[in-house]
Amino acid sequence: MIQKFSSLKTGGFTSLETARPKPSGRAYARARSLTGFTLIELLVVIAIIGVLSSVVLASLGTARRKSRDARRLADIKQVQVALDLYFDANAVYPVGTGGYVTALASLVTAGYFPALPQDPLVTSGRQYRYCRISATRYYLGASLEDNANTALQSELDSNIACTGAGQTGEAINGGDAVLCDGTGAAPNGCFMVSNE
Repeated sequence: MIQKFSSLKTGGFTSLETARPKPSGRAYARARSLTGFTLIELLVVIAIIGVLSSVVLASLGTARRKSRDARRLADIKQVQVALDLYFDANAVYPVGTGGYVTALASLVTAGYFPALPQDPLVTSGRQYRYCRISATRYYLGASLEDNANTALQSELDSNIACTGAGQTGEAINGGDAVLCDGTGAAPNGCFMVSNE
């Protein structure tokens, strides 16, 4: 380091400045690398983080869909068990007008459920469906989000209008590429079961 006297006087004092020599070659590159990241380096890192986060979020979305479908299948199985217990006690399946909730309200009042299971996406218009064909026969439906679900390979694929004499509940479209109410399209599928 070279020291020199300044010719400027401030307040009657002479200041002493330290002059730095200009680095060159390897010394300049080393001095430059110690100062921080360049804008390009920061942009590359941000882009890599963005790509990785989008991959993670996409896989989380798939896991959530599969989780909701597993819950729907478990709910339908629970409702089937409750319907069988109700039938054992009353010799008929529940009769009710309207949708799933009103038609099966008697399962709650009889103590088989504290609250009737609901579709995980009930707030977005999805509902389980129930159709009582006769005193001894019913159909249940749940709209799955993934029509490649293996449960759809072993279930019923018929359409039930639920408008005949003595029939109560809702129509069920048992197709593997639509919601149970007949709307929507793939990748949705209707999981439909019966007591037969």
